[in-house]
Amino acid sequence: MKYKILLIILCLFFTGCQKTDVINDYKEKEESIPQITQTPREVISEYEVPILMYHYIRDYNDPNDEIGTNLSVSPNNFEKQIVWLKDNNYETVNFDYFFEPHKLENNKKPIIITFDDGYKDAFENAFPILKKYDFKGIFYIVSKFMDKDNYLSWEDAKKMSKENMVIAAHTVSHLNLAELNQEKLTQEIINNKIDIKNNIGSETVDFCYPAGKYNEKVIATLKEQNFKTATTVKNGIASQNSDLFELPRIRITNNTNLEKILQ
Repeated sequence: MKYKILLIILCLFFTGCQKTDVINDYKEKEESIPQITQTPREVISEYEVPILMYHYIRDYNDPNDEIGTNLSVSPNNFEKQIVWLKDNNYETVNFDYFFEPHKLENNKKPIIITFDDGYKDAFENAFPILKKYDFKGIFYIVSKFMDKDNYLSWEDAKKMSKENMVIAAHTVSHLNLAELNQEKLTQEIINNKIDIKNNIGSETVDFCYPAGKYNEKVIATLKEQNFKTATTVKNGIASQNSDLFELPRIRITNNTNLEKILQ
């Protein structure tokens, strides 16, 4: 009987030791696994974010169409401008940067690149160049223009969205918003937002005033529809002092010298 009791005690002792060894081995392995930590962004209080404004990216020079010519930047010049930005340490950001301004890695400088009206060459010419240099753009689209000749298709826009491009709002019909009654104004804004949601699958909060026309009623309506930013055609560089519903931009032409403007 005594030997049986002694044998039981010895078994319990060795079993306990084995469990302790297993636990200790597990703890050692757990401690040896590198812990992934995320460095918090350094938020800053003073900053500048140039917002570039493009329309057409195409080879076009028609003396009888001065407006169309002035709104056009050739693909070759557009690529040169993107290369200059890349070489001068610029990094494209979205408008959410204004809600959490922070230092970019490697002391890069923030910039936003926008395209108005949703022309077909945005997909054919601008999009491939942006992808080539790992840049992104904000493309303001007009619902009634989509799928028409010389304009983006919804399928184009969806493909761009999947490649980190932002599809943003530019109304249903590209009307002068400052002249509309409240009902029509709301329809132009909210239906454009719904169209983007239904066709792209994302909720846009960024807006661009058609031809830069707006007033306080337009701004109030944008806020009611949960928009967060709106760009104008006023010339200037956005900063911490900018009104997010009256953001200035820099109009880019075929002859724009970015070095002269940004340095």
